[in-house]
Amino acid sequence: MYPGGSEADISAIGFSWRDNYWCNLLNEHAINGQLNEARPVAVAAMSIICLSLVIFWIHFPRSVNTSSILKYIMQVSGVH
Repeated sequence: MYPGGSEADISAIGFSWRDNYWCNLLNEHAINGQLNEARPVAVAAMSIICLSLVIFWIHFPRSVNTSSILKYIMQVSGVH
């Protein structure tokens, strides 16, 4: 869905795992100047990743054998 362009080749077609960055997918316009139709999908994917990490950092400290204060610190620092 990404129209194209990268720092290496402005006229490239599509997204390149080697030459593009995740932030290229989040921009309104692709590097080649076209409207980026992949943006809504990238924003949804970023939201899912963030939510997954929040859930991980809430539940992971519970499985670690350590003091309650360290568990709390892990949860707070992981979520923030």
